[in-house]
Amino acid sequence: MEPTMMTSSTAMRSQYQTQTTGMTAMGTSVMTTNMSTYNQHTLFTKQNVLAVPGFLKVSPDDFEPEKQLAEGGMGSVWFCRLKTNEIRIQAGGRNVCVAKISKVDLTKDQEAMEAFYQEIAIMYQLSNSKNIGKIVGYAESPHVLLMRFYEQGALESFVRKGLPGFPYTVQAVFEIVYGISNGVASMHRRWIAHSDLKPANVLLEIVYGPRGSFLRALLTDFGISKILADKLQVRAFKVANVFGASFLYAPPEVIQAFTNPDATVIGDRRIILPGDLYSLGAIIYELIHRNPPWL
Repeated sequence: MEPTMMTSSTAMRSQYQTQTTGMTAMGTSVMTTNMSTYNQHTLFTKQNVLAVPGFLKVSPDDFEPEKQLAEGGMGSVWFCRLKTNEIRIQAGGRNVCVAKISKVDLTKDQEAMEAFYQEIAIMYQLSNSKNIGKIVGYAESPHVLLMRFYEQGALESFVRKGLPGFPYTVQAVFEIVYGISNGVASMHRRWIAHSDLKPANVLLEIVYGPRGSFLRALLTDFGISKILADKLQVRAFKVANVFGASFLYAPPEVIQAFTNPDATVIGDRRIILPGDLYSLGAIIYELIHRNPPWL
């Protein structure tokens, strides 16, 4: 996504509300189980059954988009102000968050809708990991994913520009690599492949402890992640839907396969998961050399 110029809060709120026009109820089969303290929505998709916690669902009135941070073909990213205590608690006591707002009517795009709810389910499943970005909530009509705001930004910026108060040292690199590795391990223990690991998808936060402060790495952007629930799964994925088009960090076999638009890879854990490890190695290379591999 390319950065865009800031506009007024009123104009952005108007743009956000415009996106709600014409949106209809979710056109997918959903089973809802009501419990006293927990509502669980199970979304039945073509390939997976995803548990989407009902308590994470929020109203568009619970947050106020203030500043557009980036924009892409499928949606935009906004800095938002939280307006209710309930959602502030979910945001870790903070008054702000980041929102990914879809430009597309997902009720008319089954594949995009499945990807939206799968990202929510994955972030919730991994919420106990210290090295996974935290979900705040989600809204429908339009479809919005709310995530915690991390002021230190992405690893990509730290590699290029550094961060005031945190010298670019071997210790800092070690702590970041440890955090990314721990996040990847948390995903793979649940047979989840990230499929688009790169410095832009790793966020940083300052952690204060008795021995001083350090930078914690958090994985984010699970829009094309895959849940490989079956050890012997043999379903073929389109290559373009398995790994993001981040060629500097994608395995060579994936890059080669992109030359064939109809290429597929078998959705086996033994094939898909190692791709994340290759991407991790490419990130470590860039942390050491402060330059992407192959450039």
